[in-house]
Amino acid sequence: METDSVDELYREMAAAAVLHPSDAGEGPADTEWGTREFAVVDLVGNLLTFFSGRVIEGD
Repeated sequence: METDSVDELYREMAAAAVLHPSDAGEGPADTEWGTREFAVVDLVGNLLTFFSGRVIEGD
């Protein structure tokens, strides 16, 4: 799901202790396809990924 501020949302989700174990403590990750993202696990075990677009150097 796209969000305007993935870093702010990450801080909120970290405080709620719902981050996916692979994202806990790491912060949002920059991808090679131009997003910054992290994942959470909802109450029934679904993986939800949140992202924001980012500028890739050279584009």
